[in-house]
Amino acid sequence: IRLIIDGKDPNNPTLIEGLKEIRKDFELKEKILVNFAASEQIESKTLKLSKKKTIAMLMVANEAFTNIGKHAAATQVDLQLQADNCNIILTIHDNGIGFDINSIQSTNTGLGLSSMKDRIKEIGGKFVIDSSNQGTTIQVTVPQNHNLGSYILCLLNQR
Repeated sequence: IRLIIDGKDPNNPTLIEGLKEIRKDFELKEKILVNFAASEQIESKTLKLSKKKTIAMLMVANEAFTNIGKHAAATQVDLQLQADNCNIILTIHDNGIGFDINSIQSTNTGLGLSSMKDRIKEIGGKFVIDSSNQGTTIQVTVPQNHNLGSYILCLLNQR
């Protein structure tokens, strides 16, 4: 109802709206504080993302928060959303116990991680995960541009 009152489509949330909802649900369920930081220009840049890219990033964030709640034993989570000229970058870091990435990926227990990676690869993005006894960091980088040609031009102009 809040989204409708604000003139927004509840069936098609923006990336920022969706991340705020995931954050709020996680904080209520897990009683763990999530620090959310977004760069100044991010709102206008995420509004231009395709629905497919937005949904993929939200699904990855949701899965990451589910995994943190189930496995990490974290006391704090940092959620960061940034943009450069060519990409949207989502970073989720927890201060939990971490895990051995190689052993998880070689068993069937890592299905959530592999589905996150596949989902981001499908939209032309990059999925990176790093984990140690200091916590786990997931970073998702997704091209802003809708086609490969304009994305390559953007990358070349950035250099």
